[in-house]
Amino acid sequence: MHPSISNRYGESPPPYEEVMSGQYLEASTSAREDGRIDVTVKVKQPGLESLLPDNRSADSPRLPEVPLSAVKPLNTVMQIVGSTGTRLRKDGHRIRLATHENLKDFIRDSGLEFFPIGGNPEGLMI
Repeated sequence: MHPSISNRYGESPPPYEEVMSGQYLEASTSAREDGRIDVTVKVKQPGLESLLPDNRSADSPRLPEVPLSAVKPLNTVMQIVGSTGTRLRKDGHRIRLATHENLKDFIRDSGLEFFPIGGNPEGLMI
């Protein structure tokens, strides 16, 4: 992971890993700290390894490092309108709106259940 990402948010994201296994193959994936994904395939039946490509080339060109400041800023719109989950609540479902603590009263006054996501929204918008 780029060092400025962990510094900016105070922590690294959780490790991502997936393992799948079947009669003939076992495969696993894991995300590296630098954003690359490792894929490992283990053959369980003799002879199948010849069907797998050899991707262990050490001379593959590395992509250049791109500073986080060079990434274009996002133009993001989040819209929460319309239903307050009336039908879902009528059918017995639990509806919660996840946002920052400073909006808790507004959410609850609207008849919705509040779920805190933590953090200071002003601090996150810099």
